[in-house]
Amino acid sequence: MIQSGQYGNWYYGIRLADMNNTEVNVHGDEVEFKDGSLIVWRIKDDGTRFVNVAFAPGVWACLFAASLLDGHAVAVEYWSPSLDDPAPTPRSVPADED
Repeated sequence: MIQSGQYGNWYYGIRLADMNNTEVNVHGDEVEFKDGSLIVWRIKDDGTRFVNVAFAPGVWACLFAASLLDGHAVAVEYWSPSLDDPAPTPRSVPADED
């Protein structure tokens, strides 16, 4: 099991642009978007940066902050199950949920 902070202080979910809608969960300290690539970095106390994982352009579809409990997107109420329609589906919120 990975110890807290061993590979970074944040936990991300990355959905791949494959036919299976594969999701990869990864620890990291910093995310960089460079020429369409997605790079997740680990930063040591001395400032040294290490690549935890990188995805080439077209391989990844989206990135989100993930829950350590279940890997699902945090701060997202509903996520459409299809990459063809990644926008959240609106729903009415009862007054007692505000």
